[in-house]
Amino acid sequence: MGEITANGELSFTFPDRFRILSEAEMDSLYRDRYHDRAGILDDANQTVVVVFWHKAGRFVSKLAGAKEICRATENRISKRLYKFGYVFDSFYERKVCGLDAYGFRHRYVRQGIEYTSEITVLKKERVTYTIYTYVGVKVDTLVVRDIVDSMRFV
Repeated sequence: MGEITANGELSFTFPDRFRILSEAEMDSLYRDRYHDRAGILDDANQTVVVVFWHKAGRFVSKLAGAKEICRATENRISKRLYKFGYVFDSFYERKVCGLDAYGFRHRYVRQGIEYTSEITVLKKERVTYTIYTYVGVKVDTLVVRDIVDSMRFV
């Protein structure tokens, strides 16, 4: 098992078939240079788990909760992935690290591979964590759920 920590406080474990993504690989994957993220990839199964974080100011952090941020994220992602056949599945609620988290499921096709994705948002004080999981539809999605379930604050 491997382990990675995002933002120096959100740690999670993953099976050996995953590897940690470099900043350059994530820049290429997301087509940006935003470096407040940590992620892993299973090359053989085209499975990705990436955690982004953002610390808001005191005032701004009180304006929007995880649920509102989740809905805004879904709106942004649907526009970005429209050209890839984006299909919304559902919103959901769950616990991550003992905190209330909100997310949504969707599907899309990229480079001939159909992916299912769950994007989950949680807040710890002023920090928002957004967990992106992408899994090829022919792969067992329980692996990424186990990874998210392993998340804990250190």
